[in-house]
Amino acid sequence: MRLARVAGTLALAVVAWARDTPIVHHTYFESSLNKLLYFKNPATLLGLDRTSGTVHRSSDYGAKWTAISDIPSGKASRLYAHPFEPKMAFVLTEDTEHWVTRNEGATWEQFSTPLAPTTSGERAISFHAHRTRWMLFTGERCTEETAGWWPFPRLVCHDEAFYTKDGFEQAVRDHKAGDRTGTAITALMDKSRAVAKCIWARHTLEFQEMAEEAIFCLEIVPLDNDKRTLSEPVKQSATNATKVHYAHRRSLSDDLAGMLDGLAKPKTERLIVSEDFFATHRVVSFGSGNDGRGGDRAGGGVVAISVVKNFLLAAIGHAHSDEMDLFVSQDGHEWAESHVPLPPGAREDAYTVLESTKYAVFIDVESSASNVAGSLYRSNSNGTYYTMSLEHTHRARDGAVDVERVHGVTGVVIANQVSNWDNAQKGDILGRHDIKLRSRISFDDGATWRYLRAPAKDADGQKYACSDSQWESGECALHVHSVTSTRTPGRVFGARAAPGIVLAVGSVGAQLLEWRDCDTFLSRDGGLTWTFVLKGAHHVQMADSGTALVAVSDLDAVSEMQYSVDGGLKWQTVALETTIRVTSLVVDDDGLSPVVLAAGSVRSGTHAHAQAVIALDFGAVYKQCVVDANDPKPNSEMEKFVLDAHDTGCVMGHRAEYVRRKPDAKCVLRLDRVLEPQLTDCACTDHDFECDYNYDRDSSGKCQLEGSMVVPKGQCRNKGDRFMASSGYRRIPGDTCTPTSRDPDAPIERPCPQAQPDTPSSPKLGPVTHHTLRVKGEPRLMVFPNSTDYLLMTSEQQLFRTDSEGTKWIEIDLATVDSKIGRPVYLAEHKYDTHRAFVYTDRDVLLFTKDRGATWTRINVPAKANALHIRPLLDFSAEDPDWLLFVGGTECPNCHTEIYASRDNGSHWNRVTTHATKCLFARTLEFHTLPPASVVCTGYDGKSEQDQPHDSPIEVRVFTEP
Repeated sequence: MRLARVAGTLALAVVAWARDTPIVHHTYFESSLNKLLYFKNPATLLGLDRTSGTVHRSSDYGAKWTAISDIPSGKASRLYAHPFEPKMAFVLTEDTEHWVTRNEGATWEQFSTPLAPTTSGERAISFHAHRTRWMLFTGERCTEETAGWWPFPRLVCHDEAFYTKDGFEQAVRDHKAGDRTGTAITALMDKSRAVAKCIWARHTLEFQEMAEEAIFCLEIVPLDNDKRTLSEPVKQSATNATKVHYAHRRSLSDDLAGMLDGLAKPKTERLIVSEDFFATHRVVSFGSGNDGRGGDRAGGGVVAISVVKNFLLAAIGHAHSDEMDLFVSQDGHEWAESHVPLPPGAREDAYTVLESTKYAVFIDVESSASNVAGSLYRSNSNGTYYTMSLEHTHRARDGAVDVERVHGVTGVVIANQVSNWDNAQKGDILGRHDIKLRSRISFDDGATWRYLRAPAKDADGQKYACSDSQWESGECALHVHSVTSTRTPGRVFGARAAPGIVLAVGSVGAQLLEWRDCDTFLSRDGGLTWTFVLKGAHHVQMADSGTALVAVSDLDAVSEMQYSVDGGLKWQTVALETTIRVTSLVVDDDGLSPVVLAAGSVRSGTHAHAQAVIALDFGAVYKQCVVDANDPKPNSEMEKFVLDAHDTGCVMGHRAEYVRRKPDAKCVLRLDRVLEPQLTDCACTDHDFECDYNYDRDSSGKCQLEGSMVVPKGQCRNKGDRFMASSGYRRIPGDTCTPTSRDPDAPIERPCPQAQPDTPSSPKLGPVTHHTLRVKGEPRLMVFPNSTDYLLMTSEQQLFRTDSEGTKWIEIDLATVDSKIGRPVYLAEHKYDTHRAFVYTDRDVLLFTKDRGATWTRINVPAKANALHIRPLLDFSAEDPDWLLFVGGTECPNCHTEIYASRDNGSHWNRVTTHATKCLFARTLEFHTLPPASVVCTGYDGKSEQDQPHDSPIEVRVFTEP
């Protein structure tokens, strides 16, 4: 990026304004800053322009910008801040030469790495929370491969891990001496071992249980054995090479190469750990999980590993379904599967780990076919037993969830629910546009929820007239946009430096309206009550610890911005020197900066079509407030704020007294740190407890057992034993209340439900039994994943079903569906719906089951199955279980294939193409580049394979709207 210049000087406009009006600075760029990075001192920030590969720096809160001359234009690709070194940041390129600053970007040092940074989507640098000079670097090694029928060379790539223990200081010295090979950075493992991710165990300040040297890696290994040989790298790749990445598929050519000729090698990921930089290591074992079929026996490998506060989390995939298991450890050695009480029939298809505390883990579990609704769970103190916090939470396709903490106060969370979840979960992709959302707020970290109370008056000063009963039911409440739909980057609600002050865009009524139809609201008591402040939806942001509130229209280009310096009571405008379509308002995460940055594109004037960064500086609108940051006290300019959600002044077991600027004070704060509250523990009350695992509240609000009781290890060994069982209540994780004799969480002695095995590893075994099914012909077994249901079809056209893992079989008589059905000749399992299967008969009839073979329904097909024996007859879409491809055909001789697609499970069909040798849905769980319904086919130009000369070229065709 280059700054726009006029007559050889920086085009910077500074407009001085009268008292209580911000100073406005305009800076123009040829292309936008894709990323802004604030240092701990928010006066200094960096901006990355990926388009031009340039990094810019400002040392005055964004008022003036300078391109960093140490980094040549066109080089910069990624910008990372060191999370534990406040003055350190990195600029990475797409090659092996990079830059580091140790003084907030004032100067930069160049260094080299052995490989270019990973392109897998994971961060290329992992930071150690305690040994801050220790860092892991993940690079990508590629080698050219020409095997298979694919006509172009492909680059087969895998990631490798390296480490430094001096913050790349030796690498900097080597680079200055002319060594550009990165030899100062040590390989973690030999280059034949591919990894998907490596992180320090001490990735967070809270996790301190393992040795400082402990490192976890997801190693990529073949499914059949542990051989890890990969080709050596080539010095130069062909310009038309195709990439196949072993960790992640990233392009259409990847998917075609792997999908159509079977070139992609089966692989899985396992978790390995070392405490001596991989001089030795061990494979992490997860056992068999809660039901004996998870963990190491699930067969799907380790999908992900992360460190959340003081918890290690690992997601384990299942080989034959999308289901996953979540395992947790607090010491890196002992792992336990998390007990998540899912509703009947639900599956753990995907997890989103949300912002958690050191006391509990928050996860949202995707369990709907349409990926729009999930369930929010919160763990106990060791992360193993979860209770339902909120059902039907709104999820986006990328895994983002509308659950967000209100920053600046403890225990407050705002979430959006899908109120019409029963329709949204039907799996219709278009149904996403009909989703109805309602907002809920919790003041006890997700233990209980209520609707947001509507403001007293609307834009015209008229009462909303929402009754208490309408508010309690959500029929007349405030509903606000959150993570998946807000236009505000970064934290959505509140700031640490502005306790209790929350700006939001939303609407009052029975559901959340579209962004363009919403208004802007403000709360000054942590979300308890709200006021209407501006008509229409706005980008919103706070500066100077809540001193200034800034808003700008999101819907049109503007020539002015609005602001308030009296807590939202009065809004003023400040003029801009040109018309700009603002795309975002930005401030540092804590909200300390006295400057709000507005980024957008210029629509008119001298700088039309340029990108602008506008700085609204409130640092000089008033004198500085009188406050001691080490011991803040209320005074004529500062007020005490206490969140009073339960009419006691106590939240999460304590009373927190915050000190903040009074809304009408004629002063600014200009703080360099967040003012800490004064905390006083309260005596425990019912507000400090929630239902324990497998308990739920009844209509009277009491916690009742809904599942089986949890028996502690080592108890209930003998018949007639008694044990100390849960009372049904537990203290909310993170609650600090002082215990009393009336607390409901005291254990209760109960009779044991049944005798427990001596140890999990050596259960008492009963007699071995066997069951025999005699069939005609060769059998083909189909197992429905994570169930006891199987189907078995024989070459003699018999079809059987069991719902007891084979102990009892029943022959399926298809004539009960239709006497003219015929006998089964083809059996197919649905790749993305583990309840469905399909059968094709010798009378050209297609049937399907949606309940694992218990019942069958006929589907009318548009043609007979192809006579060229091209299989599979059916293909299935990862986007929607009702989308089918059928490979039909014409009568022989001179026969050819006819490919049909259905979007309603066979009720209607459209012909896609003819003369294809193979057709598949292009989008899979890993590959999402093409439109959702796209179909990829191979074939010949208008002729069948049998009519082609031996050397005829094969066509690859993509149909985006079949």
